[in-house]
Amino acid sequence: MKRRLMKRPTTAVVFGAAVYAIAWSAGASVLWSAWVGLAAAALAYALTDH
Repeated sequence: MKRRLMKRPTTAVVFGAAVYAIAWSAGASVLWSAWVGLAAAALAYALTDH
C-alpha cells in the first residue's frame, strides 16, 4: 500500500496557498506566484487519498 503525502483536499488548498504566499513574499509577481501556488495545490491534490 502506498503512503500518500496528504489525506484531504483542504490540505492541498492550504499547501498551495502557502506556496503562493512564500513565492509572493520572495519578490515574485502576483500572477507568477498564483500559477506556482495553483500548480502546487494541483500536485498536492493528486497525492491525496480521494
